[in-house]
Formats: sequence, structure tokens, C-alpha cells
Amino acid sequence: MKKLLLLITLGSLIFSGASYAQDAETPNREGAVKSDRGFHIPRALRSNEDIKAAAEAYNTSRTEFRASFSEIRQRLAAASEEEKVAIKGELRELMSANRKAQREFRRNVRQIVRELREERTDSTTEG
Repeated sequence: MKKLLLLITLGSLIFSGASYAQDAETPNREGAVKSDRGFHIPRALRSNEDIKAAAEAYNTSRTEFRASFSEIRQRLAAASEEEKVAIKGELRELMSANRKAQREFRRNVRQIVRELREERTDSTTEG
């Protein structure tokens, strides 16, 4: 009986403590806090032709990036100390170009979504 009471007490303590738990925000390298929200395309707009074209173009550039990134990393593993500096520079440039492409893709999708919202609000106010 004592074990049962102890088990019930500990169980209720654990469940009540879990209800007060909070998600910790993880800082990124610069010290700023990362947001939990990632970039996403609204489900209702995924069938839009403009968004599909932008996503397809970004996906092809992403596969090219991954292939060239793995190739450069293999070269880096086999390189001497003097060559590693130059190869690391190539990696930095490649990653920078990929971040720019990703930013541009997101900017384009946001612009398309904004235009579609404006069209929707214009059509509802007219009718």
C-alpha cells in the first residue's frame, strides 16, 4: 500500500511538473536566439504554378550544391595543409552562394504569396 501511494504521489508530481515545462530557445553562433518558426509554404498555395516553378528551380540548385559540396569535402580530406586553405575558401564561397539562393527563393515565394493575398482581398472587396 505504501508503494502504491508513493507511486501515485511521484506520478502526479512528474505530470504536474511537465505541465509547467517550457521549451528552451537555443542561441545561434552570433548569440541571437533562433526562432522556432521555419520557412514554409502554405499548404493551400503549394499547387500554385509560380511557386512550383520557383521550388523546382531551387531544388535543382540545391542538388547541385550538395553534389559540389561533397566533392569539395572529399578533396579537402585528401589535400595537404597548404591546399586546405584554398579549398576552405572555395567551401565558404559555395556556402555563401547557396545561402543567397535560399534567401532569393524565400523572397520570391513571399512576394508571390503577398500578391495572391492582395488579389484575394481585392476580389472580396469588389464583390
